[in-house]
Amino acid sequence: ETGTVTLKSDVVLDARGSVSDDIEINNAITASTHQAQSFTLKAKDITFGKNVGTSGVSLGDLNIVATGKVDATNSDIFVKSLNIESDSTVKTGAISTQGTAGQNGGQVIINAQSVSVGSINTGGANAGNIDINFENNFAASGAITALTNASGNNGDISITGNNSSNSFTLD
Repeated sequence: ETGTVTLKSDVVLDARGSVSDDIEINNAITASTHQAQSFTLKAKDITFGKNVGTSGVSLGDLNIVATGKVDATNSDIFVKSLNIESDSTVKTGAISTQGTAGQNGGQVIINAQSVSVGSINTGGANAGNIDINFENNFAASGAITALTNASGNNGDISITGNNSSNSFTLD
């Protein structure tokens, strides 16, 4: 059995051109310093089995490029900023780029065919923007917020369907 993976520097995993082209991470991932270590993944399908970062020790920037799906259905994501580009579906638990102790919230950008998230929080001294573009379906089972937790600026929220028969589901 293995435990949590702790990033001590920026990490890039690129599985494009390998036998399966996929990346599957079954363990939790955290940073050694809050919001300091960035993580970039490039593959066909990318799967997370446990949380990425924690509320007290978020990863730095998380950048994902997938020619297939991104499945973090059972994973919450705590990062400085999030950018996901997928040619298929993106499914996540809660997403937080919330700034702490006077920090600004980070941006969340997701471009995919279909997107399903638990919730999104980009709050901070100045809240980060949320920009989601999808072709087919969008669903959120929790709140989507980009509010300042001080006297700063709220972030902008843009959720755009690019098809005449898009479906939005907000639970």
